[in-house]
Amino acid sequence: MREKLATLQDLQDEYDIDAKLYATIMKALQYGHQQNRSKKSLANFMEELPSKLKQKLAERIHEKLFKNINFFQGKDHTFQSWVSVMLKPLNVQAPEFIYKEDEDITDSKFSVA
Repeated sequence: MREKLATLQDLQDEYDIDAKLYATIMKALQYGHQQNRSKKSLANFMEELPSKLKQKLAERIHEKLFKNINFFQGKDHTFQSWVSVMLKPLNVQAPEFIYKEDEDITDSKFSVA
């Protein structure tokens, strides 16, 4: 994280990045760092669990998500468990765009407020 902050500071110094853009980038870096750290520790913890327990824990962790996103409703628990290990949070601030018209779509996004 320190290396990323140092790089951001270097970019700010060299390219005179305005305060608003700097703050937005800083927030994104902090959010990403926090998510990566907690996601890695959870992944490490879950790797030590037997397969069935890992599946049950993944279902419990993502239960609210599966209930609130129509795509997941009525899907088999095995499918939900399989997908749950690939879910990654993405912090998007208004008025940012997730996709633009004519852009190749390489992954799926689910919006949760």
